[in-house]
Amino acid sequence: MKKNVVLLLVALFIVAGFSSCRKNRTCECTYTDGTKTTYTIKATKKVAKLDCDLYEYSGYTCEIK
Repeated sequence: MKKNVVLLLVALFIVAGFSSCRKNRTCECTYTDGTKTTYTIKATKKVAKLDCDLYEYSGYTCEIK
């Protein structure tokens, strides 16, 4: 019985850890001619940075604001 309670508490802490840091983050991409586009990502900072970096391709640079 104690083992089940401990596993349940561990699972709750893991879920809380993943959900508590998710925020709306803005990715801003700038093209070489100066034009900018932005989009919003609801994720942790680390995941949002990875997603934003995926939008970088020839002529664009992107960063989280």
